[in-house]
Amino acid sequence: MYADNTVIYVSAKTPNGAAETLTDEIQNVSQWLKSKVSNLTLNIKKTVSMCFSLKRKVNDSFIVKLDEDEIKEVSDFKFLGVILDAQLKFDKRV
Repeated sequence: MYADNTVIYVSAKTPNGAAETLTDEIQNVSQWLKSKVSNLTLNIKKTVSMCFSLKRKVNDSFIVKLDEDEIKEVSDFKFLGVILDAQLKFDKRV
């Protein structure tokens, strides 16, 4: 019923631009998953977002939405056994 470990990467000049592109893409993926072709479901409770940036300012907006739900932003995430953090420092990995 669920597709695990799916990752969508986007690139943009600003966190807000990345969030807008990611919102569009997650909407497309969600629609495809709901289609009769895949019969899969996106579990919004397990879906997270992360903005990788060395220069991100505190007031930079990074809000990703799926329909009316805001996707939780995390500062680190374990992906395929590697802990990634938003500043790419790998402190938690070491």
